[in-house]
Amino acid sequence: MLVLLIVCAAALATVLLTIFHLYQAALGVGVVAGAFFFLRGVGKGGGPGNSAGIFQREQDIETRIGICLACGGIAAEAIGLHSDSVAHMFPLSFRIFYGVCLGVAAIGAVGLAVKASKRTNGNGSS
Repeated sequence: MLVLLIVCAAALATVLLTIFHLYQAALGVGVVAGAFFFLRGVGKGGGPGNSAGIFQREQDIETRIGICLACGGIAAEAIGLHSDSVAHMFPLSFRIFYGVCLGVAAIGAVGLAVKASKRTNGNGSS
C-alpha cells in the first residue's frame, strides 16, 4: 500500500509541476522517484521483462514502475524545452506528443502500483 501511495504522489507531482510550468522540478521528481523504484526492483532481482506471463514478480513490477516514472519526468522536461525560448523552432505537435507520453507514463506507473498492491495484499502480506 505504501508503494501505491508513493507512486501516486510522484506521478501526481510530476503532472502538476508540468501544468504549473515547473519543468525542471517535474524532471527531478520523476527521475528521482523512478530511480528509487528501478534500483529497488533490480536490487531484489527484478527486471523489465515482458508481459507474456514471465517476469511478473513484485520486484519486476517495481522495476517497471521506476521506468514509467523516469519516462514521465523526461517527458515533462521535453515539454518545457519546447515551450521556452526555442518554441518557435518546434511545432505544437511536439508538445502534444510529450504530453501524451507524460500521461501514459503516469497512468502506467499508477496502474502497475495498483497491480503490485493487489499482489501484496493477495499474498497476505502488507
